[in-house]
Amino acid sequence: MLGRDNLEIRCLATTPPVCEEDVFDISTWSNPNAVLSVPRESIDLYKSVEPWSRFGSFGTIKEASVGEIYIDDGECVIYNLGGTEVFRGDIKNVIYPAPGIYILKKGGKTKKISIR
Repeated sequence: MLGRDNLEIRCLATTPPVCEEDVFDISTWSNPNAVLSVPRESIDLYKSVEPWSRFGSFGTIKEASVGEIYIDDGECVIYNLGGTEVFRGDIKNVIYPAPGIYILKKGGKTKKISIR
């Protein structure tokens, strides 16, 4: 999100999440500078479902592909967002957990990853 004058809400879900009608107050979705950014293939779906359809401006999110992520071989640890370790071992032998957002630690670096 940016400042109140330039608000961007990014939703990576290809299917619009079900939420209460009043999840966004009128100052959010009626703001002409508020943009809802969603996956390109889902923009028409978001435009047709409440409360997402209330946004006046829509943008698209470029989906990252696996080819854009470069990780050298070697030991790594993967945690779920609750901090529970779900994998430890050589990155070449990763047993991918269920779809979701995870934290990957490898070689002193930490990255947030999405498993689809």
